[in-house]
Amino acid sequence: MGKIACLSGVFLIASMGGIMSFLKLGVTIFCLSILSGCAAVAITGGSLGLGYSFTNVAQKTVNHPLDKVVWAIMDASEKMAIKVVENRGNEEGRFIEATTKNLSIFINLKSITPKTTKMTINAREGLFLKDKSTANAIIHKTQKILGVESNLKIAAYP
Repeated sequence: MGKIACLSGVFLIASMGGIMSFLKLGVTIFCLSILSGCAAVAITGGSLGLGYSFTNVAQKTVNHPLDKVVWAIMDASEKMAIKVVENRGNEEGRFIEATTKNLSIFINLKSITPKTTKMTINAREGLFLKDKSTANAIIHKTQKILGVESNLKIAAYP
């Protein structure tokens, strides 16, 4: 005969040869009970902070042509000791990849009009953590080089 077990209010019958299947099912039910919740929790990762990693990207549109913004980003990177490893054109404008000791930085520049450019900066530490403050600092320094007044306040930043 089999044994009857109760796990999370569900009765299961496990035969003597099916103990491993029973354990796999138990682990699955345990994991589902921890991760259960609404779709928003599943998408954002709940308390794991995964929503932070999906949304923490800095964006800014400036009233300057693409070529001037590229020049300002390169100058800002040099002044901030950020090493540019790739700078290439793409179908929307320009893609720049840079690195620091701890971060991988991905900069997309999109030409909205001949005189307007949108900057999207994603500063990433590892697979999940994003550093929006560094991305904002790059935008702030770029705007300063372009001569744009910035309402962004960066504490103790030269």
